[in-house]
Amino acid sequence: MSIITKDRACLLFAVKVDVQSMLSDKNEMNPGYSNTIKKFHKFLQCIPDVITKYDIFRQFYNVFAIFDIKTLDELSSYANLCTSVSKKWISKVFQNDTSMMSEVMTAFFVHESNNENVGKAWNPITSMMRGVISDSFSYQIDRETIPNKYHFLTKYDALIKSMYFINDAIAKKSSKNLPQLMDYYTTRWIGNTNITETVSGMEVSFLQQLFNNLLLINFDKMVIRLANLLRENNRYLKSLSIDITYASLRALVKLKYMKKVNETKVKILKIVPDFKTADIKSILLITNMLLTVCSGQNDIDLFRKIFEDETLKEKKELFSIDNVCKLPIETYIQIILFNIKLHLTASKLQCHNGDLVSAVVECKRGLKLNMSLLKSRGLLGKEVKPILIQEIATSYGILLRLSIRMGLAKDSDYYANEITKFIAGVSEPSVTYSCLHDLLVYYKFTEQDRLSERTLQKANETFNHINSSEDILSLVSFMLDNGESDKLLKSLELSLDTVTSETQLPQHCELLIGRVLQGIESFPKEYRMMNQTNLINQQYNRLMKQLETDPLLKNSHDASLAVPNIKQPHAESILTNKMVDYIDYSNGSPRSSNMTPKSKSMRQKFDKFAIIANLKHILDQIEKMTILDTSYILLSRFSDIYSECYSLLANITPSANTREHHALYLSDLKRSLPHQYERLLCRIDNTLYQQFKLLEFREPSVIEVSKYLKSEEENTQIWSNSDCHFRIITIDVCPLTGSLVLTRVDQASCQTQKITIPLRSVSFRDIDSVHLPYSKVMEELNSIISQSNQSVSRDVTSAIHTSEGRKEWWKTRYSLDKRLQDLLSSVEKTWFGGFSGFFSDTELNTANFKEFQKTFTTILHQNLPSRKQVGSPEKFLVVEEWILELFLQIDTANKEFLTMVEDLIYFILDIFSYHGEENAYDEIDISSLHFQIEEAIKKYHAKSGALRNKKFTHTFLIVGSRCHTFPWENLSFLRSLSVTRVPSISLLRELLTRNNMLPRLNIDIGSKISMVLNPNGDLHKTEDRFSSIFSNITSNCTNSRLLVNERPSESDFLGMLQTSNMFLFVGHGGGEQFARNKEITKLNHISPSLLLGCSSAAMKASGGLEPSGVIYSHLLGGSNMVLGNLWDVTDKDIDKFTLCLLENIGLVTDITTEQRENEGMCEAIITAREVCNLKYLNGAAPVIYGLPAHFSSPVTRR
Repeated sequence: MSIITKDRACLLFAVKVDVQSMLSDKNEMNPGYSNTIKKFHKFLQCIPDVITKYDIFRQFYNVFAIFDIKTLDELSSYANLCTSVSKKWISKVFQNDTSMMSEVMTAFFVHESNNENVGKAWNPITSMMRGVISDSFSYQIDRETIPNKYHFLTKYDALIKSMYFINDAIAKKSSKNLPQLMDYYTTRWIGNTNITETVSGMEVSFLQQLFNNLLLINFDKMVIRLANLLRENNRYLKSLSIDITYASLRALVKLKYMKKVNETKVKILKIVPDFKTADIKSILLITNMLLTVCSGQNDIDLFRKIFEDETLKEKKELFSIDNVCKLPIETYIQIILFNIKLHLTASKLQCHNGDLVSAVVECKRGLKLNMSLLKSRGLLGKEVKPILIQEIATSYGILLRLSIRMGLAKDSDYYANEITKFIAGVSEPSVTYSCLHDLLVYYKFTEQDRLSERTLQKANETFNHINSSEDILSLVSFMLDNGESDKLLKSLELSLDTVTSETQLPQHCELLIGRVLQGIESFPKEYRMMNQTNLINQQYNRLMKQLETDPLLKNSHDASLAVPNIKQPHAESILTNKMVDYIDYSNGSPRSSNMTPKSKSMRQKFDKFAIIANLKHILDQIEKMTILDTSYILLSRFSDIYSECYSLLANITPSANTREHHALYLSDLKRSLPHQYERLLCRIDNTLYQQFKLLEFREPSVIEVSKYLKSEEENTQIWSNSDCHFRIITIDVCPLTGSLVLTRVDQASCQTQKITIPLRSVSFRDIDSVHLPYSKVMEELNSIISQSNQSVSRDVTSAIHTSEGRKEWWKTRYSLDKRLQDLLSSVEKTWFGGFSGFFSDTELNTANFKEFQKTFTTILHQNLPSRKQVGSPEKFLVVEEWILELFLQIDTANKEFLTMVEDLIYFILDIFSYHGEENAYDEIDISSLHFQIEEAIKKYHAKSGALRNKKFTHTFLIVGSRCHTFPWENLSFLRSLSVTRVPSISLLRELLTRNNMLPRLNIDIGSKISMVLNPNGDLHKTEDRFSSIFSNITSNCTNSRLLVNERPSESDFLGMLQTSNMFLFVGHGGGEQFARNKEITKLNHISPSLLLGCSSAAMKASGGLEPSGVIYSHLLGGSNMVLGNLWDVTDKDIDKFTLCLLENIGLVTDITTEQRENEGMCEAIITAREVCNLKYLNGAAPVIYGLPAHFSSPVTRR
């Protein structure tokens, strides 16, 4: 009635009666509290007058109301109930009126007050309790201060001091003295057998928060010790049993105590409730623990059993991301945290299953939930924040590692930047250090030395604030990052409290430092993969040491190697046309000179056999690797190791040639997989990230990327279906040896030839030869490009106002052009030399070649000490025909002709030596040998004549991740050939498939030409040159479209790409400012495109990762041909190039010139380069990607 009437006197009387009733109900104090406080809440709600509200509050909250309360648990429970209800209704103005409250009650009531006078005269123990409640630790109190023995809180002195000083240390990120404080807490309070009363709600909250904070700073040992102590004390088990188990489980997983994790898992499964009847809190506790088990053990089966359970799915509030179930805010936050953990665990398990795309989706979902919760940080309790920080760090770490594993340079760079921004707002050293460690791994792999150095320095500074005796995970990372792996295991043994055999962490660390372990068949798959990786690396390192001890093979990295190089056993004799037995000279030359040992020692023979066995074992081990379980880093390294070992094995024994397809397969896989992953990720509908239904776990065979894992047989089958004769040449630099690796695949025969050319060292036969390593070439090229880009920048060109300034500018430009020309010339001479014929597309005269082959064999038999007067020539090693062809592909008019022939002579002598036919160079009359071979070459050319047929109509060039910027097409032996680039054989297969297996693209330019000219409006001269020409094209070519001085919208830009027969972009860059690369990659069809802006074909280098750029987006989005510029160019020269190109392909024709047949794009670009004033600085910039294009249509007169 008092509530209905809202009469003040009546209300106060009713309150007084309720309080007296509550105090008289001593046997059921807590239920009495709860029921009375509910009425108290209703009283406050119905009174608008603030003064009356406070009068009602004073009736409930005074010393008389709590007179019979004896314990801290009762006091804190009652105080929290009252203050939580009154907080909304009682103005802070009244918080200073504490006349009816005790000192302790006041601490609960005014803990949020900013009044500096409050609490000045309090007992230190009360001040500390207020600090614990309010998270304020400004009191300077000695931990050994003895409180007043009559004070209510005296018996809780050890507890309150522990809570105060531990929370203070955590708040100040000072972990150094935490062990001492924890020892004080566990010995003075937890271990005190005289304490028998129930654990207070305040201590329960403290321990829950403490567990989270200790796990956040990786004090996992301490969590396990504390959990064990609490289990031994029955007081704590009643209130904290599940919390203790959960905290201990997380620490055990982190420290890899997998046996104990399994024991805990068994106990948890026994207490899994009936999801249909259990309350949400119980379900959350159990499912969070099960998620920890699933994550720690990579247990996909358990995850599916629990979280695909239909009964659990019916608990809609458990997955209520938008809180449609109207849960209380505290419960809702716990629901969000559960779903974050659910999706991050799903991400880890999808990754374990090899489904990296699904792993990314699940992790992004978790990160999205993290960020949504972070925006509501004002609603988060202090126990939630450390969990949230850890989960965000975990999310970014997973996404960075996934991006690296897939080889995605752009995504990796993005997440590295996001991590950098994240740690700028994180003050917790352990979290910061973990993120810096992830960044350091990324920067090292991508060869970003400056960032790597700075990150390591910052990480070491951060580590100084970490207690490394407790934070074992940071200690492990620190020692690995600083190259102290030799000390790691000893440090780990000292740091762990238990016997190291109880945890798998030592084995994990041993694997991290590259050791090979025995007897780990029962260990997780990740351990076995790491062990197999270490075994391969160990065998490879052992092989390198073996080579150093071999008098011949120790120079193998300084010599050119070819595969295949000699005829297989029982090859047909070129002299007698009869089958001859293959003679193995590995035990010694048939004839030795004074500088050639008469016979090999048994030790030498054994060493060679050991090397061969080791090489075969390495190759076998790599062939056993499962691609879906292999990261891009390992795939890249194994591909390089396989390529090197295969080449070496094939040069010392003929039995290795059967592995050529697998070598090609691996090298192409490391190029193609990142592009396939990029396309799959780009084409994911964004709404999938908004949905929070778990993705299915699929068998590896049905995961999308699996269809791109063609076998080596499938990798070559497609070529035989094409009528036109083309070839593929790959150019790469081996990161292991620094050598240039060239591979050639003949489309018709599917034959593969490979040459490895050393770049690091000076030739051992000519100490005066020029040393030109790849790093020096790229350093000079990047310097030229950087200075060129700077010289054409607006800041420089806009500052030129005088004729002298223009002269100086042109002088700089010509100087850069000459530097680039000289660099290309040096590369041709120093790197390729006699091997330039490897790129020739001419067909040799068969009959004349056979005669040359016979003459060559005779010359060797007459000049080599190993062959003189010993049997007939057919009894000796026979060089592969494709190697002999290199002699005949050299231009005899080349001024370096003699040197090039010499390169090949020594190359062949090395081939013989590696197969056991050794000759001392000082006993060979090299001059005579050289002269006779030179005469044989000239004789061949004299007989064959000047006219030569094309053996190949086109060359597809695949350049390695470190080689994209180099203008290979402008080397003299490639400059006149029909050449286009493709990222990989796999993508070439797609291009051919889209073009009905035809390697030539036919484009109708009589209609549907889309053009964007000067969209930014600042290329006035370019606009003047082309506006009328492009307008004429629009008039003459039906359904064409032209935008001049107009910025296209993204949808317009994408529409023009998709609906045209050809797309021309004449502006800045490749149009990426109008359409995002991601949106371009999403497309299924893109027209052939000419992207004529500066650096439109530039690729952002990422060390060991595949580079990214707008050109690749076009190819992945369905374009069969794209032209772009490798670096910045000047508008006048590139405009001349563009006009000449358009004339050559027949899109535009000068009215004054005679009409001629349209050229193909590859032929047109050759002549267009020549019209440039700076033929290298500007003319070498344009390159074509994709299929060679030919054009058919009436021309547009200008």
